Amino acid sequence: MTQLDSMACWAVAASCALHTFFGMMLVKSESVMYVGFMDMLHANREDASWSPTLSVTMSQLAGLGAACEGVVPYTVTARHFVRYRGVAMGILFTSTALSGFVFPLVAEALRQAFEFPTVLFILGALQLSMLLCCIVVDRVPPGGGEACGDAESSIADSGSSEVAAVPPPVQRGQANSFLTASLAQTCVRTYAESLSLPKSFPGFQQPPDESYSLLSEEESRWSRLARGLRSLVSLDLSHLATSRAVSLFTFSVFVLVAVDFGADNGFAGYQAVAMVTACAVGDLVARIGTGLLLDFDLLKGDTLMLWCFAIQAASAVVLALVKQYWLLVAGYFFVGMSAGSAIMSSTIMAADLCDQETLPLSLGAIHFFSGVVCFARPPIIGYARDTIGSYDLLFAAFAIAYAAVTLTWAVRVCWHRCRSRRRDKILELN
Repeated sequence: MTQLDSMACWAVAASCALHTFFGMMLVKSESVMYVGFMDMLHANREDASWSPTLSVTMSQLAGLGAACEGVVPYTVTARHFVRYRGVAMGILFTSTALSGFVFPLVAEALRQAFEFPTVLFILGALQLSMLLCCIVVDRVPPGGGEACGDAESSIADSGSSEVAAVPPPVQRGQANSFLTASLAQTCVRTYAESLSLPKSFPGFQQPPDESYSLLSEEESRWSRLARGLRSLVSLDLSHLATSRAVSLFTFSVFVLVAVDFGADNGFAGYQAVAMVTACAVGDLVARIGTGLLLDFDLLKGDTLMLWCFAIQAASAVVLALVKQYWLLVAGYFFVGMSAGSAIMSSTIMAADLCDQETLPLSLGAIHFFSGVVCFARPPIIGYARDTIGSYDLLFAAFAIAYAAVTLTWAVRVCWHRCRSRRRDKILELN
């Protein structure tokens, strides 16, 4: 066991990142799989899109395969970091973006070299590499790590006649961290219980039982579950889950139809796959920079989400109206950049909204909701391409959805700023 934010914790982050890299292989290659299933099954686009859709939704709804991919690596990484949580989780999201950069090209090369069933076998064998990434996964105890154990040892060694100085707390730039609260809770209780002060000590007062209720570790599982379920219905978390579902759904549709969309506009083969690569590059850029922006407080989470959805709306308009190749590539780049930043920001913001015990349930519920929404992809894609005959109206509808979500985040940003100004005025008057 080790302390939070230590070098050993970075090894955990690297292991989780490698696990995520291989776990997202099929999801990131679904545009190639989409075309491969159409050729192998001689199916229309609605029927062919069910297989990639199931690989996405079942990985977020079931407890098998890549189901843990959307929750466990991020929860494990969040437990090991406080000060650098955004950067550490950014490493995981960066590996996700790298997976989207590498595996579409690998899948396309395999599809051109082998029969499609053989391609599926090869990709499945590559996914077994995830097992090698499960070695380094836990280096801090659930109660807060050795940071509290060191404090306890120093206090116990000092004896009853003198009390050791309490080390100054480590400050994190981003507030409302559930790990900071958990660490403080455990250290305070350990410090209080280790003091061997007599009851006749001047000024000593036995604290009431209510003061220990917040520090109690005997909360029943049903109470914890009820508290976690109550956190799911909060307005902030519901808004965050809805925004993430919209961004993930539309982003997955853009990636899924990229090769077919390129073929419709006269760009086939690797030219069409290059649009997926551009999307992955934008995703990579966003996931490297988003953690830095949030950790160093260069942008608030609400403001970042506002900009992400505004950029997604503009990119969807470009893809719907413009048919020049390099503009399409640029549009896919900005779609990947804005969607990747929005998805990553939503996970970090959810970690700050929830405490340590309710975070897995909250993240699972957010991913569950996103997975359920993805079941709408096949009929929507089939209607847009097989019935209407073009993806342009679908992309225009996405632009309208982005604009609506952008409006909600604009209202939220304005409301938070007004509340902050009101609080500052009250403090000035006092």
